[in-house]
Amino acid sequence: MSDRHPSRPSLARMSTRVFLGVILLSLAPTLVAGPEPAEPGAVAPDDASTGGSEAPPEDCREQTRAVLSELDATRARVRDLEAELRSARTEQEACEQRAGESAQAAATLRAERDRLSNRLETLESQCATQRQGLAKARRELEAVRARLAESEERAARDESKIRGLETRLAELQAERARLEGELAARGRRIAALQRESAAERVGLRTRLAGVQRELGQALERIHVLESRLPPVSGGTASVEAARQRAAAAARAYLEAYRRARASAGERTPELARAQAALFHAQALLAGLEGARGVYTVTARDSLSQIAARTLGNGNRWVRIHTANRHVLEDPNHLTPGLVLVIP
Repeated sequence: MSDRHPSRPSLARMSTRVFLGVILLSLAPTLVAGPEPAEPGAVAPDDASTGGSEAPPEDCREQTRAVLSELDATRARVRDLEAELRSARTEQEACEQRAGESAQAAATLRAERDRLSNRLETLESQCATQRQGLAKARRELEAVRARLAESEERAARDESKIRGLETRLAELQAERARLEGELAARGRRIAALQRESAAERVGLRTRLAGVQRELGQALERIHVLESRLPPVSGGTASVEAARQRAAAAARAYLEAYRRARASAGERTPELARAQAALFHAQALLAGLEGARGVYTVTARDSLSQIAARTLGNGNRWVRIHTANRHVLEDPNHLTPGLVLVIP
């Protein structure tokens, strides 16, 4: 059901009231016209035969003037009602336009909308009942119009009915005003919920952007970690990439070693970080090549001594040099702390 429906029963009742007022206005001349003039030549009834029930002419004129005055006031009131109806319709069109713009209201309004839909169905049923009552009143007014010529007493009774209908019209107008107030309150509630929904959407967008940034950083870290693991461990590292990474780590270590020597030969945090990075890079390369492991050079080491310790024969130093050409430029010059792959 559309959000515009809640206004239709109110407009229907307003149209019914105005239509009833127009009918009353159309009947007004007949109500006050009095008995029709007698045919020429007809014999007027005598007072004795009628029992003296007719009012004196002067009293009839006074009653006619009073009724005309009341009908003028009724016409003015109906004009005011028509002006209010036009204003209400204009306001209703604006409300419908605003309701159309808020078609994407929060899900929490759906239950309220369903309740209002049930209320609208009830009001439509009441409106149908009122239409039936109006049709019945119209038939009664036609009957009264036919009987007005017979008796002023019947006219007075019909006037009493008119006053009752006017009272009912006033009650219906009060009901319309109450329903319009409820509609306005619903509109304010919808606007407030839309503002809250917009603020919540902004917060969710901001949070989503932060989560996406964190996810991107996590994926980047995963990619870096995978590039440092061999395929058997679920990584993507290749021998050539590991060798290039180890070569870059060796150059960084040698540069940090030279700077540490220049500063009184102390072991600086930078040198420790560079040696740790070189160790991890060489260990990854050793794992990819299926080597025995890695060895950290000390101050008095030579390749033949390292070959004798690790391979059991000092003459196998050539194998160590071949496996470490990417980090070892001169086999006769070993930098302490340098990490070598033992094939």
